[in-house]
Amino acid sequence: MTNRSFKNKIIMTPRTEKQYKDIRKERRELIMDSALMVFSKKGYHASSVAQIAKEAGISKGLIYNYFDSKEELLKCILDEFISMMADMINPNNDDEITTEEMKSFFDSMIDSMKTNREHWVILFQLSMQKDVISLLFSNQGLGSRNEKTMQLAYKYFAERFEKPQEELLFFRSVLKGFALILVLTPHMCSDDMIDSMKKRLYKLFIKPKAN
Repeated sequence: MTNRSFKNKIIMTPRTEKQYKDIRKERRELIMDSALMVFSKKGYHASSVAQIAKEAGISKGLIYNYFDSKEELLKCILDEFISMMADMINPNNDDEITTEEMKSFFDSMIDSMKTNREHWVILFQLSMQKDVISLLFSNQGLGSRNEKTMQLAYKYFAERFEKPQEELLFFRSVLKGFALILVLTPHMCSDDMIDSMKKRLYKLFIKPKAN
């Protein structure tokens, strides 16, 4: 067998089912990352599938092999974000947030923001757009999953604080404010300051169940 025929044989070897799945997964992630970038820069309403395809370096038609529409793309991005947060705060999905899980949530979220800052910046930019907020609360699937996580969080506070609704609002406000500072102005947050902030969060919100 000549070298040329041997090379041709290698090239013509069919891909395995796993290889096809890996390729589809990589392309899907590429499209979603590119859409997230375009949505954050131009706004969801002003963005087009053609612009997303250009950002991804693929054809517009290829995107429709993975997603039916721009709206489905956004839903998948939001669903992934909601799932990530749910997995952080209730990793075993047992419908209860324990004291240990709340502590782990702070650690996981802050560590993710430190190591994936650019991704969080884009997520924050996207989450502040009116069109995106409307879709999040109008879509039954996305809204119900987000609502379930909030219900679990409320249950956590109801079992530990006299005024759980107020405490939950305070919790969300403090966490979001710190997250914005950490992500948008990381030069203001040294490792010592971040560790100190974690301890403050533990002190404020990590409590055993009331008797």
